[in-house]
Amino acid sequence: MNHKFLKILVVGLVMTFIFNTIAPLGVSAKEHSDAKELAEQLEFIFEEAAIKDFNGKIIGLDIDMIEEKYGTSTELEQLKQEMNAIGMIQDRQTVEQSQQENLITPYMLIVEFDEACMRKEFSSFLASYSINFAFSTFYQYMLDKEYYKAAKKLIKAGVKGSPWAIAATLTQISFKCSL
Repeated sequence: MNHKFLKILVVGLVMTFIFNTIAPLGVSAKEHSDAKELAEQLEFIFEEAAIKDFNGKIIGLDIDMIEEKYGTSTELEQLKQEMNAIGMIQDRQTVEQSQQENLITPYMLIVEFDEACMRKEFSSFLASYSINFAFSTFYQYMLDKEYYKAAKKLIKAGVKGSPWAIAATLTQISFKCSL
């Protein structure tokens, strides 16, 4: 009886050891996949769909381009409403036409971000997850256009949801905190 118990204990310990070493690999692969997908979406939104002035500052988003790539969603509709409320440009042709006519972009359309506002809005976004988050590192990754590192930071912080919803939320926060 004692010998049988010892065998069961050894098998249990071996299985525990094996599963504890293999399980993080599966989580890491999923985390990498999620981070890669989120990074691609962040890059698309902030690089391709972003409407920039002649100085390279973001002054709006090409909503049609986003809808074409991702389809419609409640997050995108919410983003449209937010952009309409603060007067952000949603049409790339408007900017191209004004640049051809050598019109000066009004200061109110040049987007600069209020870091305190970004911290506050992002903290409220993360509050529902009850986590501590190193915002400054994430913010620096976004400024440096290191979208994969920013995405990994979000995922490690425990932010869940579809990557598109996260990207849309980040875009809303950046528009809300534009000076």
